[in-house]
Amino acid sequence: MYIMKTNIVNLRNKLSEMLDFVQQGNELEIQKRNVIIAKLVPIPKVKENKTKLDIGKGSVQFYGDVTEPVMEDDWEMNQ
Repeated sequence: MYIMKTNIVNLRNKLSEMLDFVQQGNELEIQKRNVIIAKLVPIPKVKENKTKLDIGKGSVQFYGDVTEPVMEDDWEMNQ
């Protein structure tokens, strides 16, 4: 990985080249009057989602109605 410094005028004139430089995994520091004001860094590549749907299908059994309350209404905290 390389870090390149450039000023705003050079960035404006060579934007496409600078973006290609960043896309290759390098960083670009942008300066205004020799003071770094911004940094362009590449976005990490997104890994492919390898999740398999329905992998656990049929592995759980429900007994009773899953929409009904689990506890009795006579629980002392409800009173």
